[in-house]
Amino acid sequence: MDHRVHHSLFNEIRNRYDTMFVSVIRSHFASIEDQKDVYQEFSIHLFMLIESKYSKSIDLLHTATWLKAVVANFFKSLIRKKNAK
Repeated sequence: MDHRVHHSLFNEIRNRYDTMFVSVIRSHFASIEDQKDVYQEFSIHLFMLIESKYSKSIDLLHTATWLKAVVANFFKSLIRKKNAK
């Protein structure tokens, strides 16, 4: 798939769901610096998922359940790593 399509899809998902991402991040991390770092990490994670999973047969933009699972799994993993230190 064309790299431009992935960028377009990534930007559209962020435009639609950015408020949810920020809300979840703020609920788990008090520090503004931590929030910024986590947001950046999540953005990279999301883009990599789009590149690896997106195909013409799957419309991720209309799959809020998929996106909620991605967010939940990312934060569970991040919190597990944080607690392991």
